[in-house]
Amino acid sequence: DSYNHKIKVVDPKTKLCSTLAGTGEAGDALGPEFNKSGFNEPGGLCISDNGKLLYVADTNNHLVKVLDLDTRTVSVFPVFGECPDSAPSKTSAATKVPKLPKSAVRKELSLVTASAGQTVIMSLMISLPEGAKLNREAPSCWALSSEGNDCLLDGQATTGEILDLSQPLSVSARLPAVLQNPNASFTLSVWVYYCMEGGEACMMKAASFHQPLLLNSSPGGGEVTVALPLII
Repeated sequence: DSYNHKIKVVDPKTKLCSTLAGTGEAGDALGPEFNKSGFNEPGGLCISDNGKLLYVADTNNHLVKVLDLDTRTVSVFPVFGECPDSAPSKTSAATKVPKLPKSAVRKELSLVTASAGQTVIMSLMISLPEGAKLNREAPSCWALSSEGNDCLLDGQATTGEILDLSQPLSVSARLPAVLQNPNASFTLSVWVYYCMEGGEACMMKAASFHQPLLLNSSPGGGEVTVALPLII
């Protein structure tokens, strides 16, 4: 109920309408209880896959708020900015990306062996529901990280946009010629924003893939490719 600054529930069976959250006055208080939380012309809703979280576009507060339907508390969804393509550069600052929501798909992959100097390619095929297309107004993006071994990604692109789903998303990282730790891992995270045909509903799907690595210090050549399917 945008102009009353509330989130309301309508029951089609009983034909009753009740207030779920909001005070009725424009505000940005988190409460955190539903009835003490403020909104300012909320303009969009999205429910998590498990039905436990309700995401609200709090328009004039320029925030996305998360309503936990189990604990009945409100929090702010952390959005730190866009994640545009980053050209490899040792001097460029790391691009901040959104945090993965609780509803994100998290997959642990089987151990892969790679050698110093080889290129590890994570190839992700993303399939949208029939009739859906990427939301150009909310660019989809990816981020690559290596927890505890950031030096493996020095000078390489670690973020980028997802623009075309007709081909697999290919994210690569060339391993250094000298490896200090035989045990490492890469994590590829993706945020896919898409709309159904006609723009009737727009949604976001997030996922992360954790790839453990066993690194051989002996120099090697060529590529090691890991195929990753993601069906939305």
